[in-house]
Amino acid sequence: MISAYNIGDHFEGFVRELVESGRYESASDVMRDSLRLLDEHKKARALELEFLKREFAEGKASGEPQEVDPIQFFNELKAERRAQRGECRSRLTRSIRDLLCRWQRKFFL
Repeated sequence: MISAYNIGDHFEGFVRELVESGRYESASDVMRDSLRLLDEHKKARALELEFLKREFAEGKASGEPQEVDPIQFFNELKAERRAQRGECRSRLTRSIRDLLCRWQRKFFL
């Protein structure tokens, strides 16, 4: 099936540059790749919208909104983050210490 489309001077030049650069073998390859990316983008947007709808429904079903002190909420979030970073650091420190001990035993004992 042969099709012809007017894509304007800007995109004609862009397609020509892509083909001349060697990135694509033909204008048809550029168009196929472009349409594939557009299709992927459309599917990703649909998944994102589906996720947002689910989150909205879950929030709505969770009950009446409650008053929240934004400063306290922010401070609690920061405290959680600090705790998570501390856990990661202590695990990393233990891993490094274990690795160093094994290395010392291997080469110095």
